[in-house]
Amino acid sequence: MKNKFFSCRFIEYDDAPRNIFRNNIDIPAEYIETFSSRFLQVKRYFNIKDSGYKTPYIFHSSYYRIDTNKFAKNITTLHDFNYEYFIKGIRKKIHSYQKGFAINNSDAIICISDSTRRDLFHFYPHINKDIVHVIHNGVNPGFHRIGKGNHRLSLPFEEGGFILYVGGHHAPYKNFNLAIEVCQSLRIPFVIAGGEQLLEQEKAVLDSKLGKSNYIHLWNLPTADLNELYNRALVLVYPSLYEGFGIPILEAQRAGCPVIAFAVSSIPEVMGKTDFLLEDKTVDAVVEAIKELVNRPSLKDDEIKRGLSNSDLFSWDRTFEETIEVYKSLL
Repeated sequence: MKNKFFSCRFIEYDDAPRNIFRNNIDIPAEYIETFSSRFLQVKRYFNIKDSGYKTPYIFHSSYYRIDTNKFAKNITTLHDFNYEYFIKGIRKKIHSYQKGFAINNSDAIICISDSTRRDLFHFYPHINKDIVHVIHNGVNPGFHRIGKGNHRLSLPFEEGGFILYVGGHHAPYKNFNLAIEVCQSLRIPFVIAGGEQLLEQEKAVLDSKLGKSNYIHLWNLPTADLNELYNRALVLVYPSLYEGFGIPILEAQRAGCPVIAFAVSSIPEVMGKTDFLLEDKTVDAVVEAIKELVNRPSLKDDEIKRGLSNSDLFSWDRTFEETIEVYKSLL
């Protein structure tokens, strides 16, 4: 915010403090312009009111909005194309219209992975390649290794005695049911962290396949608690069939937790060199990979070391510096 190149202000809604990630960012009040979140589900699709500025400035929206002031230099960050690939009906049409309008009226586009960049040119092949920049996400340094037995959380499962799943689980492409079936096959407890509240049908599947005492869902976790889960888990199973990036992979690697994932979309470029990036997207393949980790401690140690080294390649400081360079190129 006090960068030597720019002065900044932030536009946000009054419900922003309810977002756990926003609460981790310390933004002085004098930099923030706050609007009512009433009718936000509708207002989020409108472009912002003309600021009235008469000299060139950057407008960088977190959700596909455009500043129509002729002096504005618009930047759009593209996270993924899951609506285009997986959603149907009116929701897809509205979202895709707004996203397309932002893409077609941007002076610069930032993609969070090479995979997202490929998706961009798949759906919008006419976009000028010179305005597109790949800037990877970072990973919170609050994720790190902690000593065994150094616990804050009270869990019903032993250290190294459960499989961890992190993130959303309602969307079919997240492949949540596969993770459940892996736990069922191995007869190992299951810890679900974050994402949405479990649906009744999800609870019914979990109860039927694992039993009520063999899984827990921990929701809205602070970083320290999620870090502890990574440290105490046997492995993070990340079975998603599509991602724009995949931050939980890097969080787990920083915490020294082995990761098993599928070789799809952005996951190979985020996960780095590993023996556990699977081409075979089946329950049996994941089960065999976990057995290999358990039966070959040296392989697990090597995987942890590779994960730690890979996660060091990603930082929010680097993301910040590369984003600033895009800003400077437009002014």
